[in-house]
Amino acid sequence: TLMSEGQPDREKLIALQEGAALESLPLLSLSILGQALWNVGAMDQARSVYLAACDRFPTDFSSAFQLGILHEAQMENAAAAGYFRIARALRPDMREVRHRYGPALG
Repeated sequence: TLMSEGQPDREKLIALQEGAALESLPLLSLSILGQALWNVGAMDQARSVYLAACDRFPTDFSSAFQLGILHEAQMENAAAAGYFRIARALRPDMREVRHRYGPALG
């Protein structure tokens, strides 16, 4: 199982991501895997999953927004702004996107 003593097993999640055919997974599976990896601090792996989701599903607001937040958390403001810009174009009504986009611009 992926659980060990109540805590997610980081190595097993990373192995799952590395062995997954990201190009064939449905959006929901990519979203869940990306969030699970993020939750255990596997940020590089989470980034690759969200990038795959953005590439395959370019009109998905959540993937672009999550990727923006991930870049923001790693102090990569230019990259964060780029993904917040995409998220804003997809959902201009989302206040949180506008709130995060401005500071990411610097």
